[in-house]
Amino acid sequence: MTDVLQKLIEAEKSRLEGSPESLSDIIYRWNLMDFLEYANRPCNGLCVAVSELVYCSNKYYLRRKYPELVLAENLYASWAVYGRLIHRGLQGLLREHGFETEAEVSKKLFIEGLLVTINGRIDALGLWRGLRTAIEIKSSRSNSELPRQQHVLQLRIYMNLAKASQGILIYVTPDRVTEYTIAEPISDPELKILVQETINNTRHPRYDWECSYCSFSTLCPYKKTMNSYRKR
Repeated sequence: MTDVLQKLIEAEKSRLEGSPESLSDIIYRWNLMDFLEYANRPCNGLCVAVSELVYCSNKYYLRRKYPELVLAENLYASWAVYGRLIHRGLQGLLREHGFETEAEVSKKLFIEGLLVTINGRIDALGLWRGLRTAIEIKSSRSNSELPRQQHVLQLRIYMNLAKASQGILIYVTPDRVTEYTIAEPISDPELKILVQETINNTRHPRYDWECSYCSFSTLCPYKKTMNSYRKR
């Protein structure tokens, strides 16, 4: 974490010492603490988050070079707050049914002679109809093209790390709440390829639509534009 980012975070945290100024401020404070808890998680050696394996490989490096953009994206974007609020509500319901929420998982792999740690936080993990099940909660403005390819891939990675027999993707959109069952976890050879692509920065972008929604697009030499991009 850079000195600049640390100063920004300390400035934001200092606001938490007083009383909330509004109900919106309560939501903001919770969003800040949730983000900091995950962002400050220690990791020794070369670490890759599961979420970084399912998107553009150059974003993995840009997030580390420009962490202040990560802070802005996660704290001030309305979609980030919206998504976290949905997660919190559904996770509360799942805990009532015996699921562990924010379940941390990890796995170590040797990639080209390097020991790489893959870290992730599953929205919910537990038994469902007798099977160990990983659950991912997703919010979306659009009701089309579900389930999304990147979300299925993310859940398959979680299933591998958690040794889950099945995965369930739950989508919350303005039009419906729906779920999709995923039966096959990603294999170790497939997982190693994803890690190699990420740390060697060879998949930029991974999907054609990514650049239109990326906070780093104005800084990225691999930016692609297409007039046919649709809201996701």
